[in-house]
Amino acid sequence: MREGKGYLYLIPCATHPDCPEHLLPKKTLEAFEALTVFVVENIRSARRYIRKVFPKKEITSIVFFSLDPRDAHTGNEWISHCLQGMDVGLISEAGSPSIADPGYKVVAQAHAHGIRVTPLVGPCFITLALSSSGLYGQNFRFWGYLPVEKSSLKQAVQAMEESSGKWHQTQIFIETPYRNQRLWEVLLASTRPETRIAICTHLTLDDGFSSCKTSGAWKKEPMPEFHKKPTVFLIQTK
Repeated sequence: MREGKGYLYLIPCATHPDCPEHLLPKKTLEAFEALTVFVVENIRSARRYIRKVFPKKEITSIVFFSLDPRDAHTGNEWISHCLQGMDVGLISEAGSPSIADPGYKVVAQAHAHGIRVTPLVGPCFITLALSSSGLYGQNFRFWGYLPVEKSSLKQAVQAMEESSGKWHQTQIFIETPYRNQRLWEVLLASTRPETRIAICTHLTLDDGFSSCKTSGAWKKEPMPEFHKKPTVFLIQTK
């Protein structure tokens, strides 16, 4: 409990339960461990994550608020804790809160109530993928998830390719892991042979890898080993 309003801490989360807790630096772990109120996407997985990072932490004493609108504990109830001087943590399902997830709504609420927002250092898989891809890092665009319907997906890929060439811009996007193979097939079928495509899979894990080749070269290779594995996709063309 602090005097005045509490802070909202943005807590990075690994994309896979096997990611080691040492990915979080000391100051992040210290701030994380001190928290007893959290806003989370999924309470069950958030509990599991906290138990993994802090095996001795008393989970039953923690208050959770869910981002799920179907959950009874949702909305802006967490704000009253901050207004009373308690710090609150925001945990996404993967990566950094607010990046390709609904956490941005919580951050917007914090700003609206004059609550200090403090992002903590940890894995951000979008920037890790960009830095390991070998593609242009001065100008890039993150598209998030692409359309599921095949014709719309093809149009989105072609729009990204056009944008990359027009603006000399790396295009970054992600997919639900079980649809990686489907996305890959559309990606290779919809891009020009000279377009460079990078895939970054299971970053920070022992089996993680980054690889970048032209679309034409990828077509001669077996499908990458990324089925059901969190993967970031990047493309760049002239």
